[in-house]
Amino acid sequence: MNPLEERLIRLEKQLKKQRFISRLLVLFIVAAFGLLSASDGSFLDIKPVVKTQRLEIVNEAGKTVMRLEALESAGGLTLMNNEQQEVLFLGSDSKGRGGLLELSNSTGGNLVQMRSNEVGGALKMFNDKDKNVVYVGESIKDDGSGYISIAKSGKGTVILDGNASRLFVASPSSKTGFVQFPK
Repeated sequence: MNPLEERLIRLEKQLKKQRFISRLLVLFIVAAFGLLSASDGSFLDIKPVVKTQRLEIVNEAGKTVMRLEALESAGGLTLMNNEQQEVLFLGSDSKGRGGLLELSNSTGGNLVQMRSNEVGGALKMFNDKDKNVVYVGESIKDDGSGYISIAKSGKGTVILDGNASRLFVASPSSKTGFVQFPK
């Protein structure tokens, strides 16, 4: 046999050996993926909880658009616009006694607020000057009855008080400043 034939035979043997190892490696990888997908993953060292005091999500420009954080009263989730103004807050009230949802406008003014605590629930709406214009919630007497107030620049003009079972409408000509229905 000439040296060229010997070399060709050695290369063929080497190629067969590499094919066998490649097939064995592919078979091993397929088996490993099969086992991983069939198991519950309990043998992996994956921690189901991440603990931190504050988590911020940023956009491509590096500006924070969402913040999840531990607050003094409980936890809070805040969404911000591209100008870094808070437009939504979901968390607890300042005393940690109930839930709170606040929606704000692009200038940071509070426009809608919903809360729930041990006294009851309430919905408040504000104008662009941060004056309360609508309040729906528990009576200010805290007697378990409902109360609705429609205001102009923060002062009640129409009030429906479940405790009094009456509707009050602002009237400058009245001695009390309100007309009551029914009288």
